[in-house]
Amino acid sequence: RIKKIRRIIKKMYVVLPFEEPIYKKANVPVEFVGHPFVEIVKPTLTPQEAKKQFGLAPEKYTVGILPGSRRSEIEFLLDPMLQAAKKIQEEIKDCQFVLPIADSIDPEDIKKRISKYSLEIKAVQHNNYNAMNCSDCLMIASGSATLEAGLLTRPMVIIYKLKPLTYWAAKQLVKIKNFGLVNIVAGETVVPELLQHEVTPENISKHVLRFYRETSYREEIQKKLSN
Repeated sequence: RIKKIRRIIKKMYVVLPFEEPIYKKANVPVEFVGHPFVEIVKPTLTPQEAKKQFGLAPEKYTVGILPGSRRSEIEFLLDPMLQAAKKIQEEIKDCQFVLPIADSIDPEDIKKRISKYSLEIKAVQHNNYNAMNCSDCLMIASGSATLEAGLLTRPMVIIYKLKPLTYWAAKQLVKIKNFGLVNIVAGETVVPELLQHEVTPENISKHVLRFYRETSYREEIQKKLSN
């Protein structure tokens, strides 16, 4: 569609840095203006204050669970995340979990799904940034939330899963190294990604446990995200 854009648009103002060279190559007047998340993503509480407000223990390792804002994402991603949380708690006995619920999702549906597991998960509403910021790491659905988490320098494992036919069609059309926005913007694989058949409780928990056990690995990710 870039040919149509060149024909009808006088100038493009883009919010992601990798977009600018694409339009320049196609001879479309373009200017990178920066992403509005830089000004929007501002927690209102310190991590310790947020933990207190959410009823979390200040000293315990905290994992954020962000399954997405679409019903299809909840269907495909929440159960593997919760199953991963079970495995994580087997290894980190005093680990705690917080799940910020997107405004587009029925909170009762989320709570009903959580109740199937013997897990104490603090589900919070209208408090995404504080919930992310008080987490030591995140299990997160691919999407704009990964950019928000990146701005907060939270180590994360990005996951995504589609219906098999949709995934097959997308694979034929799109050839990219990374699918997570935070990695695409960085131009490298800063945080791990799990796609389609890779989205298993074992794989998700493996990455979260590595964040917990390897301080130098976690700090290196945070350093790259801060850049």
